[in-house]
Amino acid sequence: MADGPWADYSESSGPWADYSQPSAPAEPPYDPTSGMTPLQRFVAGYGRSVHNLYQGVQQLAAAYVTPRSIPLMRQQVAESRAMDAPLLATTAGNWGNIVGTGANLLPTAFIPGANTIPGSFAIGAMTGALQPSTSTQETALNTGVGAVMAPASLLAGRAIGSVAQGVKGLVSPFFNSGQAGIAARTLVDAAGGPEEAALAAQRLSGAVGSAGLPGYQPTTAELANNGGLAQLERTLRNNPDLTTAFTNRLQENRAAIVGAVRGVGGTDADIAAAEAARSAASAPLYSSARSAVAPVDAELKTLINRPSMQAAIGRAKQLAAEQGDTLIAGKDIPEHTVASAVLDSSGSPFTRVVPAEQATISGKGVQYLKMALNDMVNTGHQQGIGAHEINAVRSTLSSLNEWTAQNVPGLRAADEAFKSASVPINQLEVGRALTQKLIPALAEFGGEAPARLNANSFASALRNGDSLASKVTGWRGSTLENTLAPDQLAMLRSAASALSSRAAADDLGRAVGSPTAQNLISQNMLRQLLGPLGLPQGWAERGASSTIGQTLTRPFQWAGQVGEGRVMGRLAQAALSPQDAAMLLRLGTAQQVPGMLARNQGLLAVPALTYAAQQ
Repeated sequence: MADGPWADYSESSGPWADYSQPSAPAEPPYDPTSGMTPLQRFVAGYGRSVHNLYQGVQQLAAAYVTPRSIPLMRQQVAESRAMDAPLLATTAGNWGNIVGTGANLLPTAFIPGANTIPGSFAIGAMTGALQPSTSTQETALNTGVGAVMAPASLLAGRAIGSVAQGVKGLVSPFFNSGQAGIAARTLVDAAGGPEEAALAAQRLSGAVGSAGLPGYQPTTAELANNGGLAQLERTLRNNPDLTTAFTNRLQENRAAIVGAVRGVGGTDADIAAAEAARSAASAPLYSSARSAVAPVDAELKTLINRPSMQAAIGRAKQLAAEQGDTLIAGKDIPEHTVASAVLDSSGSPFTRVVPAEQATISGKGVQYLKMALNDMVNTGHQQGIGAHEINAVRSTLSSLNEWTAQNVPGLRAADEAFKSASVPINQLEVGRALTQKLIPALAEFGGEAPARLNANSFASALRNGDSLASKVTGWRGSTLENTLAPDQLAMLRSAASALSSRAAADDLGRAVGSPTAQNLISQNMLRQLLGPLGLPQGWAERGASSTIGQTLTRPFQWAGQVGEGRVMGRLAQAALSPQDAAMLLRLGTAQQVPGMLARNQGLLAVPALTYAAQQ
């Protein structure tokens, strides 16, 4: 068969070759993921990312420690890739690898400097170098891609955030939440920054203000004790659209202060009624006591022999004469015999024995003596009497009062009634004296709420209140504490505190460089634009308030005039309401604290690095 004409037509060659017996079909390649659930493939893909990181670190370390092992490691990387190819060909396995790679790179976002361009460049290059490779060229490519992708993605994220924040800043003035946010940031800026704003908010939240002054509503500037907020209030007051609200508040507060002080002083009718009540309570008692008679005993004689009492007797006679009375000093009359004009049978006159008679003093006389001694005590300094002598007179008066209580009790009761009924009169007189210190004379011919009050004069009189009380009541021992009721004294002190707070706010508000609170729309938009770019806070603030920045955003400000008016109204509301201002200050302070993404902008580069690591 091998020879002859058919020799070339074997079963394996020639035209009959295609008609030979067919061979068995080839088996498909082995798939290690067959039989695995999607979750198992995802977990396996995640594990592959961890193994990749291990190989990359091992390669990088070997480059400095055992360079000879690099070829073997690259061969192992190639084998791993071939082995993992079926896994990465599945959707679940591929996503597991992506998620794992991102998780491995996530800690790099928190490395100091990761949110800066140089820092992201260095971290991107480092993460690229950590990727396992099969050649030096691949390592260089990975390093370069990481170094470019990280800062590029950081800048892209900032730009997107800046545009989004800018749009938000443009439209926010037209919504209540946006207006509150702008007002909050303005208040924080006016207060001097987050720290000062937090202190001001704390003062506003804990301040009681002038709670003891009915009708008085302190403004934010009065309670915050912050120069910037006081300046902002003054700026808002000068805004024609807001002047009326602030003027009304100031007038209402002045009226509340005047009303409180006048409430202590009362009116002429109040004093007349109190004096009539005192007379009705004490006059009958004095009338009865004055007609009483008491013996001049040894104790009273001892008092009368004192020099101060001798001087008082002369003053008592003068006081009595001014009242149309006459005081006659009584004397002891010893027992004696009186002869009659009738004679007896022997021609001698009849006689009778008159018993001894003790000297007496009327209640009226005792009262005049007490009045004289009181005058000597109260006016002794003006008359040149020394302090020691005045103390001696005071001692004599005290002894006379004790004697009177025992021997002329009716007079002591009348004095107590007079003293008790004098309390409301003394209170009204002190209040009227303080009212005159507070209210300018011209205001008495104006309205209930004068445009100006003599705050310093009133405060000075209240500080020297004991002297004022002594002068008004005519008793040297008078003080504000023992003359006024506790609630009256508290009311007057609340009035002084309110005047002081208002004066301090006005003084602070006059400082140079007060914020204008204008251009809020453009400033807010610039802050929103510049903030996400990662610029220093000072740069963003200066850019927002600069002339160039204002000019560039002028069209937006024109478009936002309606919204800005609402923001100004929101600021005015905060200036008139300390509680609202405290809430906005806390809101503005919280806005100044950057969020996690702002603090760690390196997070923006993680997706880009993850993508680069997959290439």
